[in-house]
Amino acid sequence: MAGKAPSRRQIRKQLLRRLESRYDPRTLDYKALTRPGRGRAKLLGVGLSSAVYFVGFGAGLFGYSQGIVTDVMFAKLVWILIIPAAVVGGVSWLIADSRMEYDVRQKLKQEFARIESQGGELWRYGPVLKKLSLKKIDIDALIEQSRSGRGAEIDPQDYAEVMGQLARRLTQEGDRLIGPDEAHHLAHHLEA
Repeated sequence: MAGKAPSRRQIRKQLLRRLESRYDPRTLDYKALTRPGRGRAKLLGVGLSSAVYFVGFGAGLFGYSQGIVTDVMFAKLVWILIIPAAVVGGVSWLIADSRMEYDVRQKLKQEFARIESQGGELWRYGPVLKKLSLKKIDIDALIEQSRSGRGAEIDPQDYAEVMGQLARRLTQEGDRLIGPDEAHHLAHHLEA
């Protein structure tokens, strides 16, 4: 004999407990994890850009003081040096930023692959996830990857964004994320 179906509030609490037991809340805030690396990468780009500019400026100033470079040529050199300095700074910033983000992505990928290796996790929240409004993330594709055992292939940034948004919505009082259909699905699939 089947017992009484749990209420939406009970399902919400059960879902929150499940999320808290499986995910470290810090891993679900991708932007906060990558923010320190972004600041250092920008600083590195500005530093290298400044170094290139001042080396060129110093060489031009030395040539000007020795009479090798005219004042018109030196004035043009001061403006022309901005281009290579900006290119070096921009490229070094992009390389450093992606390199610093790579370590974070790899750690998250390993963590999410571990969670997904136990029969998949993301697909269990399917109907609830479909109610989230996330730009540039195909939730149906993520659910299908998780269901088919390919959850480890999900981009860590997308995974963290989806699960982070779910956790935030579940903690908001009065949020109508879980309706009767979602409650039925979750009650059935969260037990597995």
